[in-house]
Amino acid sequence: MFRYDGSHRRNHERNVHSLTIEDMLNVNSNSNEALSRTSENDDDMFNYQCSLLDHGLLYMNFTDAIAEGDGDRILRCWKFFLLHFYSDKGSAKYAVEALYLQLQQQALLSPRQAYRQRWNRSVNNRGGKGKNVPLDLDVEHDNNAVKEAIRRLGPNITNSTVQRSAQMLPVATQIVDVVGRECQIMKRSGIHFVQTAHKDMAKLVHELIKADALTEMPERKYKHYNGFARSPLMSIQMTKFCKWINQHKYELKISRKAR
Repeated sequence: MFRYDGSHRRNHERNVHSLTIEDMLNVNSNSNEALSRTSENDDDMFNYQCSLLDHGLLYMNFTDAIAEGDGDRILRCWKFFLLHFYSDKGSAKYAVEALYLQLQQQALLSPRQAYRQRWNRSVNNRGGKGKNVPLDLDVEHDNNAVKEAIRRLGPNITNSTVQRSAQMLPVATQIVDVVGRECQIMKRSGIHFVQTAHKDMAKLVHELIKADALTEMPERKYKHYNGFARSPLMSIQMTKFCKWINQHKYELKISRKAR
């Protein structure tokens, strides 16, 4: 690897690999022609299904890791999210957040702090396996409870009463749970029930099977998704990606953050 495209690289290619500039131009042109032929023969429908499965399975793995409270698996999913966010030009801020999370785990935090950050990303308030919820969602529930208490203050709202309402929230929640359990009062789960999409999904699956969507057929094209990539990660140039990471590492070094 050479930092600059200069005489040292050309001398190395000529003396060690017996390559000249004309040879390199021919290699690049042949590779570009091969890529263009491959894109022309691609199956847009098959590529679309592969990309959908790529995103869907990654998201399902991520939500299952949260439900199980598996901190290591959550961070592994975030590594893949980093690549997806970087490939999507509209998700630059999310890519930076995913990168900083990895930097914190690998270098910025102490082993004790990194362990806490890794395993303190979900909470289980109901008990049982696979019932964890994201920590930020639990904080939103607490904020909603505080807001409800503040609304009930009416004209008596002051800084001190708001502070007291926030401080009494854990005790009040515990008392309400104990009283409800002793009085056998049914408590709503808080889960939003939505109308089932089973019939619509069955129709969609039937149409996909009828079209043989999961069998690759060269030169099958979409009208509005022509040239659909099988994976969004195929467009990532690793050289630029590494430079982007090094740029943020340098900004951290000089105490300047991108967020």
